[in-house]
Amino acid sequence: MTDNTQIIAFFSAGGVFKKLKPETQRKAFDDLSSDFAAEFDRDATDDDWQVCVQYIADRAKSKRDQETAKLARQQEKAARLAAMPVSGGVDCATAHIDKRKPGLYVLTSAQNNTEIDATFLASLKVYCAQHGAELLIGVTPYNQNAYRKLEDEDQVIWFDPAIREYLVDTQVDLGGLHFVGNANVIPTSKYPTTGFESASPAGVDVVVPASVIELRVGAALKGASTKRIAGTGSVTKRNYIPRKAGSIAGYRHCFAAIVVDTRDGTMRHLQQVEGAQGFYDLDGFYSPHGFKPLAAGDMAAIQPGDIHAEKMEEKNLTNLLDMIDEYQPAHVVLHDVLDFSSRNHHNIKDPLFLHSQFVKGNTVRGDLCTVSDVLNRIGYAAECVGGYVEIVESNHDLALETWIKTTDWRSDPINARVYLQVADAAVAAQEAGEKHNMLEHAYWNVGKGEQENINFHKTDDSLPIAGVEMGNHGHNGANGARGNPKGFAALGVAINTGHTHAPSIYWPCFTAGVTASLEMGYNVGASSWAIAHTFTYENGQRQIIFA
Repeated sequence: MTDNTQIIAFFSAGGVFKKLKPETQRKAFDDLSSDFAAEFDRDATDDDWQVCVQYIADRAKSKRDQETAKLARQQEKAARLAAMPVSGGVDCATAHIDKRKPGLYVLTSAQNNTEIDATFLASLKVYCAQHGAELLIGVTPYNQNAYRKLEDEDQVIWFDPAIREYLVDTQVDLGGLHFVGNANVIPTSKYPTTGFESASPAGVDVVVPASVIELRVGAALKGASTKRIAGTGSVTKRNYIPRKAGSIAGYRHCFAAIVVDTRDGTMRHLQQVEGAQGFYDLDGFYSPHGFKPLAAGDMAAIQPGDIHAEKMEEKNLTNLLDMIDEYQPAHVVLHDVLDFSSRNHHNIKDPLFLHSQFVKGNTVRGDLCTVSDVLNRIGYAAECVGGYVEIVESNHDLALETWIKTTDWRSDPINARVYLQVADAAVAAQEAGEKHNMLEHAYWNVGKGEQENINFHKTDDSLPIAGVEMGNHGHNGANGARGNPKGFAALGVAINTGHTHAPSIYWPCFTAGVTASLEMGYNVGASSWAIAHTFTYENGQRQIIFA
């Protein structure tokens, strides 16, 4: 039996359906009768003609339907355009911002058309329930044309039903912190917070939905409040086009959120590291199974902001000692323990500076004794919780060595004895073929060193703790260049640094701030310094903690 499709194909090839009138269509049909019989080994019948008639009718209906749909789309577009304003504007710069009361919020992001990480979301819900926090999720749209429309949806873009109640599609003032929920930063952006320092007034923090965690501090004039600009991390799984940008973004993707308390200025990241089923915060571990209080051994290391003992404010040191007592870290990692302000090589040729040191009674021995006292206090606090102090050789610590190498003790009689003592020890160690650390020698022999749990590390010594490299201060970059956090991030390893005094996160590099003081004498003008420390947990999760 001949298939209708074959019949339609035969007469279509013969030009029957190109005829405009029914009578000419029938005549063309009849003219092809002999060819039809030869093709199908039977004569054409009225039934065959009715197949052609029905096909012609169906084509006409399809064309009418298309024209009707096109007209409807044109009318819809005209209606949308008619509804649009011909101009815009508001009287207040913040009129477009949704305002909420100060409180505790957890902020993260979600990518469209992407499954959530169910474990991380469940852990966030446990956290919010325990602390009475509100969860807000901003959006990071990506590759919209790659997704088909769902059968029960009108739009190409969709979000997992589990997070729809938390989605934020506007900018929100959380009582002093600006959450740019509709920033629409593409998930492959290398530095997603770039430019957002101007998204809020001076002193008002900004949080941007982003697939990677990021943090930096905007500079402020002396006496004014700084602002923090941060990227959240994501609650959705990795979902990137396998090209250059997507491949890089997939490596940097972080399951993370930011907890903020706009009543007291709290801001820190909550990250679920690879292989973990939940995340740590300062009070314990949160997972889909509930909450487990922080226990001894959970805190692998605390790296305070740079110490600069001679410039240390007592309240800042006391706060650090209290943190060591509360969180019981296995290691306390110190950077720039020495400031060496009395004879720093940057000022050694400045007679007015040298005179000011004479007037104040500042000497190298005094500097080293102050360092010794501070280290004794930190070392004792660590010893009380079973921990160790790791001193990472830093540029200010090395200023002691630079002083020995480049100055003449005969022109500095007030420091002559300590100069000769330290220099003699360095020469003796060199003659004996022994590894020598000048600051370590000074701690025990110039100052009054007491703590056996303090370890001194030299430049380029590796110090891995909980899978994080902690042996690099941050002043030495690659191939002889100056170090900077973005450069260390490019190494592709989890690393904690110091040096800048401006806390930052450029994944996977965490940089602590400063502990001593925000007024060190040599920081002139606007500053992005902050009192901030890096906490590292036993599973490698890290947080920047602002004090």
